[in-house]
Amino acid sequence: MAWHKVETQNLQYLRGHEGQTKLRASTYGNIKRAVAAARLLGQTNVKCGKILPSTYRGSARNRVQNYREAMATVQTFGKPSLFITFTANAKWKSCYDACLATQPACDVHSRDDLLARVFKLMMDELMCDLLDRHVLGRVDAYMYVIEFQQRGYPHAHMLLILAKKDRPVTGQDIDELVTAELPVDPVRDDFPSTSPGQRAFDLAMSETARLRAIVCETMVHRDCRRVTKRKNKCCDNAKGTCEEGYPKAFLSETQWSPQLMYPMYRRRKPSEGGMTVVRPTCRVPR
Repeated sequence: MAWHKVETQNLQYLRGHEGQTKLRASTYGNIKRAVAAARLLGQTNVKCGKILPSTYRGSARNRVQNYREAMATVQTFGKPSLFITFTANAKWKSCYDACLATQPACDVHSRDDLLARVFKLMMDELMCDLLDRHVLGRVDAYMYVIEFQQRGYPHAHMLLILAKKDRPVTGQDIDELVTAELPVDPVRDDFPSTSPGQRAFDLAMSETARLRAIVCETMVHRDCRRVTKRKNKCCDNAKGTCEEGYPKAFLSETQWSPQLMYPMYRRRKPSEGGMTVVRPTCRVPR
């Protein structure tokens, strides 16, 4: 609510006489008269009211400026290397801790403000991993946009342009950055036979189980052909197929070349070392 009040005051100032004078709105007089004449003749439905600066987020000029900056970035540094989606999760432990700390304790789904704050902290840590720690390679340029889903959960769509030496050029390079398979259990022979090695192996097993549960809960496409309670946007009921192409075909290795827009990720069969899972039995541990 405080943020909404600040934005409202800023907008009122920009639309007022002092704000329009500082923006030199009078220089747009010819455009306003031309648009008004075209509206009288029924040639356009465009409204030309108050002039807003390109720095005001959400305005038409701001969107056009962001688009042009994005196109100039791609023209300068090359096409993006990675597309990353980062979504808020109400099952984050930090969200539950924040809700339990309130008086009285509340539910995560009723406190979108706490979820947004935790998402901001998580987002800052992710950007630190990508830009400062270079966990995926050195980044030459990046751009992202934050959106809010229907339930109020924020998520970010991000494009990364990696340095030339860190850009993936083969299927093996992609496998080091992206995986479309379930986490595989660690091999006991990779750990020492001592007692600390056994503890490290047990810790790796528990972490793999936790990651597998998260992937099963949030990253596995449902069998949309079996869902009959509601209409599915991705399922063609006439053909009985999924418009998103699921289930994907098994591949022993990732297939990609610079001429292709999207790679075909490695999805190995169980006989080739892949793993299967029954999604209803997967639950993310809290």
